[in-house]
Amino acid sequence: MDYLDYVNDDQRFPPARQVLADRSDPLQRFDEISFRDRFRMHKVNAVEIIPLLEPRLSSVTQRGQPIPVCLQVLITLRFLACGTFHRETGIYVVSVNQQTQANYKVLFYEYGNFPGVIGCIDGTHIPIKRPSTPDAEEYRNRKNWFP
Repeated sequence: MDYLDYVNDDQRFPPARQVLADRSDPLQRFDEISFRDRFRMHKVNAVEIIPLLEPRLSSVTQRGQPIPVCLQVLITLRFLACGTFHRETGIYVVSVNQQTQANYKVLFYEYGNFPGVIGCIDGTHIPIKRPSTPDAEEYRNRKNWFP
């Protein structure tokens, strides 16, 4: 019976919760230029806005680690500035001469009857007007628009 009491006592106290999220302060982390590039706003303006929104966004809870108001506001600004929460990881620009462009145009036309195409990006859909050909519906993507 002593062993069962020991096991039951051990189960009453859950292990301490680890905080895994990065709670760094973007106001301190980024210089003025990087901050403006990321959030499309000067730091001074963000510092003015955050206290105005604090009464509506702050929450007192005994559960977990609430997201600080500063991060809530900056995450929203990031989304409004870019339309996404993700950060671009790299941009590759490739320049090719006129002859190479002409060769690619021929290859894309031969492959799929795509006139005037010199390259493509995997996974990217760019909205276009509905083609005026009998097979136009074949161009409609899974989001129900013409890429």
